[in-house]
Amino acid sequence: MDIQDLRKLLERGVVRIVFLKMDNTERTLLATLHPSRMPPPPVVDPGMRGRPLPEGNLLVWDTEANSLRSFIVDCVLEEPVLIEEL
Repeated sequence: MDIQDLRKLLERGVVRIVFLKMDNTERTLLATLHPSRMPPPPVVDPGMRGRPLPEGNLLVWDTEANSLRSFIVDCVLEEPVLIEEL
């Protein structure tokens, strides 16, 4: 699944994603990009700049940790599964 297809799936609801972390451990993430679950955008000082997300990484909302997480799409080990449509 490419990054655009995965993004569309995440926008539909909660998705189970199994991927390999940078330290070679397997991680299962329940994540979403659905607007109803995403936090409000932070208020940012115009003079401040965050570091850009590396190409091939996807920033998502971890529904279990209630926090933003990122992972490398090419490190996904199994077909992502939509487990809750929102």
